[in-house]
Amino acid sequence: MMKLPDVELVLCNSGQQALDLLEEISPAIVFSDVRMPNKNGSEFLAKVAELYPCCVRFALTGHSEADQLEKVFPVAHQVLSKPMASARLVKLISTTLLFQSTLKGLPIESHLIRILEGHCSYSRLSEALSMIRSNDTSLNRIADFFEQDLILKVRLLGVANSDFVSSLRPVTSVAEAIAKLGLLAVDAIYSADLMKAELGDEHLLREEVRRSIDFGNKLKIKLQNAIHTVSLPKELHEHAFTAATYYPFGRIQFASLGGKEYSDLRNALSGNSIELVRQEKERFGASQELAGAYKLFLWGFAEDSCLAIANLTETSTSSAKIREALDIALREISDSGDIAG
Repeated sequence: MMKLPDVELVLCNSGQQALDLLEEISPAIVFSDVRMPNKNGSEFLAKVAELYPCCVRFALTGHSEADQLEKVFPVAHQVLSKPMASARLVKLISTTLLFQSTLKGLPIESHLIRILEGHCSYSRLSEALSMIRSNDTSLNRIADFFEQDLILKVRLLGVANSDFVSSLRPVTSVAEAIAKLGLLAVDAIYSADLMKAELGDEHLLREEVRRSIDFGNKLKIKLQNAIHTVSLPKELHEHAFTAATYYPFGRIQFASLGGKEYSDLRNALSGNSIELVRQEKERFGASQELAGAYKLFLWGFAEDSCLAIANLTETSTSSAKIREALDIALREISDSGDIAG
């Protein structure tokens, strides 16, 4: 039996019935079956995205064919397999609502909820799609290409670790994610994310991605000792290293929203991380940790990793333990002058 106090669950028999009902309420979360009578799930979720841009959208399917990914990825934040265990569903809803309550009404909120994001040029898009669709291209060559794009790498890993794929253990490399998803699925994800890229100046984003990768690698090294200091359980090590790797991911979101003005701010406040964080919160309404963690969560990363990054650990002892290790590692590199690269 699901227990969700203060949450109203509304069930509908069709997509049209749901759309009619949504005229009376403003939903925080929508779950939709991929296959429905009259109006399929992708059509329904596209309409929800249009009418309620801050609504989190989950697609449910009992099928794992790549063509389902192609239909729903442009309009669903995550694709989930069914049936879902009630405990898993409760955790997913609870974490979504926690992030929403923390970010509600802030300038960054609607930007984070967008689906179609990437930072590659159309020429690189053509190159990637040709590579994926060629019978002569090796998996390693494709993986090397995707390794250069942190945003796409995050997207692929999120999908590969999602309930839809039903991984038995965390997928941590692009090559493994591509092997698990298959090239048709990777093609669908890549096309959906990049054909309508709206992140602004590509050069600025590349620089922010470089900074994020550098800092994530530095934080992972420091985390090695930190996880032993706090006696982090072995089953949480992968989640901790994921949190460290993508800890500064929110700065990419800030760069995509703030453009050159944000880049100039970063350069002007180099070495003054306290003032930079203050001005980021003033402009975007949230810390980079919170912004990045929400995007990672929307794209399918484990709740414990995301809650640890955002420091929203009151609902999870596992995420609190991961955050404890992260804080130790962060303190060890705080003399770098910029806490996120």
